[in-house]
Amino acid sequence: MKLTALFVALILAMTSAAIAEPKTVADYINLAHQKETADDYAGAIAIYDAILEQYPKDFVSVYASRGADHSEVREYKEAIADFSKALELDTATNPNDLALDHGVVIRMRGEAKQYSGDREGAVADFTQALALNPGDKEIFSERADNRLRIGDCAGAISDYSSALEYLPGTVIFYEGRAIGRICTGELQNAFEDYRNAMQRSDEFTDSDLSFWALGVRLGRKDAADAQLSSRLAATPTPTGIRQDYDAARYLLGQVDESVLFRDADALKAKQPKYADTYESDAYYYAGLQQMAKGNKAEALKDFQKVLEYRQHSITVPELTHAWMVELNRHPH
Repeated sequence: MKLTALFVALILAMTSAAIAEPKTVADYINLAHQKETADDYAGAIAIYDAILEQYPKDFVSVYASRGADHSEVREYKEAIADFSKALELDTATNPNDLALDHGVVIRMRGEAKQYSGDREGAVADFTQALALNPGDKEIFSERADNRLRIGDCAGAISDYSSALEYLPGTVIFYEGRAIGRICTGELQNAFEDYRNAMQRSDEFTDSDLSFWALGVRLGRKDAADAQLSSRLAATPTPTGIRQDYDAARYLLGQVDESVLFRDADALKAKQPKYADTYESDAYYYAGLQQMAKGNKAEALKDFQKVLEYRQHSITVPELTHAWMVELNRHPH
């Protein structure tokens, strides 16, 4: 194809002597790929912009590539639009992109929707991508995460179970399935999932805290306290702020040894960037403590406060929702 002044202007703006002057659209696409390899996504996007301005319907894969680059720089709205355009234009009669894998493009669009906050749209795209590429088993874990976030706990359990079939022993899949099982009332199964997660990790983690909460909920508080104390004793005392460690101290009634709960104002002043996350998570752990004491109303108030914040640690919103469902399922 003949190149216009648009491409001439683009190449004049590029000063790297190591790159031969592009002469065809394929050359420009290769140049964009080189920029992507160098993490220069803005530069790659500029090249794709020039191609698509001149040839808006001929190079369908360029839309998909530009969409991927928009995702890399967190421009998810633009990414979703590009992926959708690629899918719209790619037909059996288009001679330029016969190899475009719709399942892959739909999965990438689902990921962009997830990061943009459209969890329902992400689930729909992941479901469609799985139908097109049933061998792409990693999609199960992505769909599971989003199903859990929108409250489709049974669907999340199913997807995490499928994910564990292709990646047995994966800790985060056990943890995710456990959250789903708290939500559906399968507390003993959730307890076992957390046990499996803990057995596969030598480090003290949030799984230890959820394992404790489930033990208490199942009427085994003394054993839960002993287990959590034992895990803490085997963990070196942190030199800085470690939230899960602090939370464990708090849940065991050792407030004076918990930086997070002993002096929240000082903590916020020291690390203001994470102030909202610390506060929302603190309400979550306070809710667990109230639940352990049998104070349903107070626990629900604390959990509700968690959801009023926009910043949280990973899985805290999902756990909060699951425990609220569990509390509302029973009177105690």
